[in-house]
Amino acid sequence: MKNILYIPLLACLLSACNGNQENHSEATSLDTTAIIQQFYTDQTQKNDFSKYRQAIIINERGLCLNCNNAFSLCNAKDLDNDSTLFIISSDGTQIDISPYLSTQHPNVIWDSLYSFDSLLPMNQCSIITIN
Repeated sequence: MKNILYIPLLACLLSACNGNQENHSEATSLDTTAIIQQFYTDQTQKNDFSKYRQAIIINERGLCLNCNNAFSLCNAKDLDNDSTLFIISSDGTQIDISPYLSTQHPNVIWDSLYSFDSLLPMNQCSIITIN
């Protein structure tokens, strides 16, 4: 019963810290997809990016580390989804990334040098739809 109470709390926390959502044009979306695809190819040396439908970016940026932590834990359920790519730019000191460490997942890219942020600066964790 206690776990059921956490779901609305988590939803409120995530919506409260969502901030202003920017409207992105289709061209921006395509540019974002191209940046993610290039990063994926550079990091993995694979050319199978077309199988991904969304990218989940997990980082420690933004004003609400509690939100980033909740986001990280909430989206770990998609680790077995082959159409979801995870880019993790965190060493786990400020947010819990333990679900991603437990086993090898071919859809997880570890950005230990934080180079993804220089290509596509994100002010918070994000889910990006890939065209």
